[in-house]
Amino acid sequence: MKRVKSCLLTFFILYVPTFIFAAEEGGGHAGGGEAHNEEIKMLIFNAINFILLVALLVVLLRKPLAKFLRENSANVAKDIEEAAKMREEAQKRFDDLRQRMDRLDVEISEIKGQLRKEGEIQGERILERSRQAIERIREDAKFQAEQQVKMARKTLQEEAARLAVEAAEEILKKSVNDKDHERLVGQFLREVK
Repeated sequence: MKRVKSCLLTFFILYVPTFIFAAEEGGGHAGGGEAHNEEIKMLIFNAINFILLVALLVVLLRKPLAKFLRENSANVAKDIEEAAKMREEAQKRFDDLRQRMDRLDVEISEIKGQLRKEGEIQGERILERSRQAIERIREDAKFQAEQQVKMARKTLQEEAARLAVEAAEEILKKSVNDKDHERLVGQFLREVK
């Protein structure tokens, strides 16, 4: 309603002085006054038609136009808000990526350090296992050598005993006569009893 009033007020402010000026001019002319009055009537008729058309358009289109403008304004505001959110998210992702890129050299250095450290630890483990394996091999070799030495000693002792017995037999055969032999057998039998 305020718009209709403001339109009518604007019309009267702009066109009323025109009508007054036209009426004064028409009254001053005696011969062409009637033709001039017709022009004024036609001008007033056209002005009233224009005002009625504008008023009708305002009345009929006010609500749909206002609704359209509100919806359009809301859609534009929503689009602006979504664009701002998307820009904010994109900026956030960009900042995250930039930070990751900045930290990338540090992370690469840390990974290299970790790999070097793990390599050293694995190397130490391998060396320790190798030392343990060498120690086991030494102990096994020592045990085997000791066993072979024991077997060799036993074999040597047995061989030495056999040779000693043979040598003693030889000596006895050569040095013992029948008389000594009888005496030894008797002594043996006494000891056995």
